[in-house]
Parts: sequence; structure tokens; C-alpha cells
Amino acid sequence: MLQYQTRKERGFGRWLTERSISSRTLACVSAAIFACSLIPLVIIAVYNYPADDDFGFVLPAATAWVNTGSLWEVLRAIVQKTYDTYLTWQGNFVSTAFFGVTPIIFDIRLYFLSNWFTLALMCLSVGYLLKGITNTWLHADRSAFWIAYPAVMVLMLQFMPSIGYSVYWHNGGMYTVAACTLMQALGLLLRCSAEQTVRRSLFRGAMLSLCGFMLGGSFYGPALGAFVCLALVTATSFLKKGRNRWHCAVALAFFCVAFAISAAAPGIDLRQQRTGSGEAAGVVNSVITAALDSFDLAGGWLSPQLLAMLMLILPALWQPLRQSAHTFRYPFGVFVMLYGLFASSLAPGIYTGYGYDTARYMNAIYFYFLIMIIGSAIYAEGALIRLLERRREREAAGPFTGFQDFCERMYGGDINKRAVENLIRSGAFDSFGARRSQLIQVYESVMDAVADSRRQNLEGQMDFFSMAEGSSGRKTVKEIPLPDIQEYSPQEL
Repeated sequence: MLQYQTRKERGFGRWLTERSISSRTLACVSAAIFACSLIPLVIIAVYNYPADDDFGFVLPAATAWVNTGSLWEVLRAIVQKTYDTYLTWQGNFVSTAFFGVTPIIFDIRLYFLSNWFTLALMCLSVGYLLKGITNTWLHADRSAFWIAYPAVMVLMLQFMPSIGYSVYWHNGGMYTVAACTLMQALGLLLRCSAEQTVRRSLFRGAMLSLCGFMLGGSFYGPALGAFVCLALVTATSFLKKGRNRWHCAVALAFFCVAFAISAAAPGIDLRQQRTGSGEAAGVVNSVITAALDSFDLAGGWLSPQLLAMLMLILPALWQPLRQSAHTFRYPFGVFVMLYGLFASSLAPGIYTGYGYDTARYMNAIYFYFLIMIIGSAIYAEGALIRLLERRREREAAGPFTGFQDFCERMYGGDINKRAVENLIRSGAFDSFGARRSQLIQVYESVMDAVADSRRQNLEGQMDFFSMAEGSSGRKTVKEIPLPDIQEYSPQEL
């Protein structure tokens, strides 16, 4: 009997291990689990009540409503409270204005609507950015999105430092709103890198203007992280002549305008004098400390649950990454860009002396950390795929047949014009039968022609995630004739 039971268990184990799950089934299961995880978060909000400075910032607007019943007077009260705070307390006027925009102006029992809004904003912002990556950038199917999206949302909602200070506290949630605004801006920029109508381009430009302005007027931690990200994205887009480069410039310009207004607030110095909450650090010290502290925070957040979610996300995107036209040439560059977003968000708290260890501040830093880790992992996976493809291609193609064949097959690898010139001068291509002087004369033209042929498939589609020229496919370049010149003397070489 025991032997029969053991044999039966082994048979069930073999059946279980040999059983495969389709991506569509996994996507449905993931979406269902995520939907169920939202239910208690929604219910908790119904029993939540305002706390701390929720009352102080909403009092003028609530008083205006009780006395006049006019929405216009409510709006005036919110603007006046924001202006008074700007003069006497803090400069981040966008976040301050949102402090007063809450349903408890009309009835304290409606506070749960504010919690629902923050929760919905998080879900929609992450979905908008991730859909831009999977659909616009990688042209993946819905299954890839619905596997990756629940995994990311579980990491954000279930493992953030303090969901109470993000979703269930209106004023504390403004740090989260700033991080969500950056996700929306990045999602817009991804879509602007693809073909679009003039009307849609103008609409997205207007939305990016709004996002940039809101980020510039937000709390300084999330704002500085957003500035570093937008600045690097804009620089990359202009260097690569991306289709979205002017959209990037618009977002950055509006950010700078709002940030200048925020930084010029008289209330910043008054608050520092009144509270004496720490001595301001120097710029260099703040940058170094932020870089060191970011490694400490990242080490604490590199957890088993993060690894588990990456094991869901990365396999789901393997096929779309392999089929995409991007070459993924700069994984380290993308990591540095996203790390700048994460690390720089710590600097304002260090510089002002107030610190960054409050729960509401840490939530925004954690969101930027997830953008850094997940974004870098996806790009690194694409780089690994291209590396394996180049290796298989070289093995299948056999030895190089000539100098131009070498340039075509090595394109996208760790080789540049200076390295090729050194190889020519050292005699690495002598076996091809061409003189070194001839190759010196044409090698730049050959490499430029190869780069141009690769660029045709992605012309106008360079964006801050691809950071690459050309596609992964190999395309034959027209043979460039060698000039009839004498070989260099040993002294010239």
C-alpha cells in the first residue's frame, strides 16, 4: 500500500513538473490575484479619517464653503492658503495647493475618496508607463503586460515602506503623487518616440508641460530626482535625434520654471530660522552622502519578493525583447541614468538638514528605486539577448571574409573607429589581401555606411530606453572600393 502511494505521488509530481502554463493563463491568474489584493485596500479607506495637518490646510476652503456655498470662493481660499504658505513656510506650491484639494471640504465622511484617488492614481500611472514599455516600445501582446503589471503593483502596494503615509494620509500622499506624475511623464515620452498625428503630438506636449510644471512645484526630493531623469532623457534624445526630443525639452523647460518659482519662496528661509531643524549641508557633501546612502537603501530593498517578481516579469518580456529592433548597446548607461533618478531624490533632505527618513518621503524614494531596478533589469535582459545573438551569428557565419564583413558583423559590439584603426595599423587585416594604407583611407567610410544602414529601421525612434543606433538585424552594405595607393612605410605606421 505504501509502495503504491509513493508511486502515485511520484506520478503526480512528474505530471506537475511536465505541465506547462500558457502566458495567457498566467496573465489571467496574475490579474485576478492583483484585483483581489486591491479589495481590502479599498475597504480600509472607507473607515479612514483625516490626520495631522489635513485639517489645517483644508480649514480655509471648508470655512469658505460653509459660509458661502460657492466653489469659486473655495478655490480662492485654496489659492490664498497656498500663497500664504509660500511666503511663510515652504516653496513647493503645487504640493501645498493639493493639500487643500480634498473632499473633506464638503463633508469629513468623504475622506475615503481622497484615499481612493491616490490608490487609483498609483495603479493608472504604473499601468500607463508599463504599457508604454510593453506596447509602444516592445510591441508585446497583452499577456506580457498583464504578467508584468500585477507583479510591479504588488511590489509597490504591498511592500512600500508605509502605505498608511501614502494612500491613507492625504497630505503625505503628495510625495506619492509626485512620483506618479514622473511615471506619467515617462509614459508620454515613450509614446512621443513613435509615429503620431499632429493633434496627438500637441496634446501630449501640453500634458508633458503640465507634468513638468507639477513636478517642478512638488516636494524637493521627488522633484530633484525627476529633474535628473528628465535632463538625462532630454540630452540623450537630442544626441540621438529622437522623435520625442522637443517633447522632452518642453517637459524640462516647464519643470525648470516651476522649480525656480519654488526655490525662490521666502518661506524657505523663514521656516529654517523658525524650526532650526538641522544645519544645511554643502552641495558636494549632500551629493556624496546621497550616493552612499542610496547604496545602503538599495541593499535593504533588494529582497526575495523583488527577485520573485523579476522572475515573473523578465521571462514574460524575453520574446518581445528578442523580436524588437533595439540593440540595447548601453546597459550601464541606462543604469547610471536611472540610478541618478533614485540617488538624487535623497539629496534635498540631506542638504536642508531635515533628513529623508520620514515615511512619506521614503515612499517616493522606494518608487524611484523600483523604476531603477525594473527598468535596468529589462534593458540588461535585452542586452544579454543581443549578446547571445551576436555570438551565435559569429559562430554560424564562420571566419570573416573581408574587412567590410568584419565591420558589418562586429557592429553593435564593443568596437569603435579608434580600435579599428589600431587593428589596421597592427596588421590584423593583412590576411584579407588589402594594404594597410588602403584600409586606413576607407575604414571610417565603411563604418559610417554600416551605421547608416542599421539606423534606417529606427530612424526617428531613438529614445532614452533604446540609447542605441540601428537594429539587431544584419543588412548588407554596398561594397566600398579601395583606393589604389602605395603601402605606408614602417615609419608612417
